[in-house]
Amino acid sequence: MFKNAFGFFTNIHCHVGGGTNNLKNKLYGSGCLVSEGIVISALHIYERIQEEYDFGIILKNDGLFRAEPILIFKESDIIILKCIEKLKVQNLGEVNEYPPIEYPKPFIGTSVGYIGNLQINNERLKSKQATFFTQAFISSMIYSNEDSIFCALSGGVIQKGFSGGAVFTVDCKLIGIMTKRLSVFSHPDEMSGAKYELPIMVPLFQFQDKINEII
Repeated sequence: MFKNAFGFFTNIHCHVGGGTNNLKNKLYGSGCLVSEGIVISALHIYERIQEEYDFGIILKNDGLFRAEPILIFKESDIIILKCIEKLKVQNLGEVNEYPPIEYPKPFIGTSVGYIGNLQINNERLKSKQATFFTQAFISSMIYSNEDSIFCALSGGVIQKGFSGGAVFTVDCKLIGIMTKRLSVFSHPDEMSGAKYELPIMVPLFQFQDKINEII
């Protein structure tokens, strides 16, 4: 069902990390290329980069670019980055189509796919970064004190490298960005119940107008 959407978003999926002036870098999370040179990701990734590295980097296919923030929604953990300088190669890869700029509103029960970076460790592959796709559904809506909206997803998996990755509908629409996980306990007494980790998505419709001004 998500075959076409997965292929589409794999093509605009990118890595977000930190770099140094001698081009040493480390990847921290994911991002989604929403127009030429413009990437949406999770703010907490960039905040971590600032603590350890000289600048942010965007890696797409064989392209490595220096990036700087152009728009931040702090309460919602969203950052929009712009590729401003080529560090290694000529372009961001063959990207001919971007997601529609009209982001759908989320509803409980909506089936979504999401994509992120996964660290694979086994005897044959040793340690290797891979792009991972999974499917889930929106199970609850969370409203913060700052009037920000978040959605909890059920039925999927969550890893550190998923932060900042695209969450999308079956008809190839970008609905949100992955952010931090939520810990849920099966019993009101946290000490006696099982602990579950739920992926959390930030719906992008709440920033529609401001994002449209950029892209």
